[in-house]
Amino acid sequence: MSTSSTQAPTAGQPIPTSPDFPVVWDDPRDAKITWMLIDRPKTPISLLAHAVVGAFMMGSVPDFQRAGLPISLRTMRINTYLYFAMAPKAPPPDVVMKGMGLLNRTAPGVFKMMMGKMVGGMSKKTEAFLNPIVERFESYWLDEILPEIKQHLAYFESSDLRGMSLDQLRAHLAEAFKRMERMGVLHGAIAPALFAVDQFEELYCELFEGASTLDALRLTQGLDDKILEGDRALWRLSRAALATPEVRAILSGHAAGNVVPALEKSAASQRFLADLRAWLAQYGQRLNSAFALGEPSWIEDPMLAIQNLQAYVAMPDLRPEMEPAALAAEREKSVAEARAKLAGYPQPIVARFETLLKAAQVAAVVHEDHNFWID
Repeated sequence: MSTSSTQAPTAGQPIPTSPDFPVVWDDPRDAKITWMLIDRPKTPISLLAHAVVGAFMMGSVPDFQRAGLPISLRTMRINTYLYFAMAPKAPPPDVVMKGMGLLNRTAPGVFKMMMGKMVGGMSKKTEAFLNPIVERFESYWLDEILPEIKQHLAYFESSDLRGMSLDQLRAHLAEAFKRMERMGVLHGAIAPALFAVDQFEELYCELFEGASTLDALRLTQGLDDKILEGDRALWRLSRAALATPEVRAILSGHAAGNVVPALEKSAASQRFLADLRAWLAQYGQRLNSAFALGEPSWIEDPMLAIQNLQAYVAMPDLRPEMEPAALAAEREKSVAEARAKLAGYPQPIVARFETLLKAAQVAAVVHEDHNFWID
């Protein structure tokens, strides 16, 4: 939040706020937490959207606790804007905070050593929690996490809101909050993806002298995901548009917002329109930014999809799979070279390399796919 002073507040003391952005804290302790403005600064969030986001965030907390991270995610709607904070699960009392601040100023070396020991202890517990998941990360995602995500999505897809009574809508809203919190749990449950990549990078750089993080990541590039799948499908749709003169003329001669009405009036464009709507049903249930729940999704307002189509139609007949194929070939070459260098290494090291390589490759896909399924 903005501050009226350039001087940092004393440890444990409230962070000063700007006089033109007054804040009234329901709980005075919240004034001592660092709150970060998320999404776009000029976009207020409605009470309902904030409640949904809050339920989603709350779902992430249990996994933090199981992983040995004593933090809690918080959201707050301040002057209509959405703020986010990561706060200690059990904040230390003011006297401890003041003592830590004094120690940091008078004996920074001792303070750093103490903090290192605390973080080290949490790190060991975190690794003990995450390592078993990393070792079976592909089945963990495909067999445990993704099926439940699809079940929740199917529930919302099958809900006919227009046919519900007021009481049914109230019950549906309550159920929606429960499911959003559970989706937050599932979102937090894919945290091992980041851990898997981090562990692989670390091992790779330890095994191969002079190797960089980029060298390690080259072994995870060029893998397919749902985002790329949707882009390829939209490209194919643009090629179908070029093959139908009426559709091509409409895309070329109308503003994006007027394309669908023009297609609806064109008898020769009905097949393309049906294919476009099928694409939107499959890939268009997304927003332009996270948590912008008050804005229409692509399926509700397909203008951005139409703009992409218009850009594609103006392009030559390229093969969008060429670049991923080249990246995949480079990946396989890098994997083969790494395995050749590992020849003669002790078997446990080779096995660990293969486990983390597989986990990091799956994680690279899951990192994108979870955006498609959840975010």
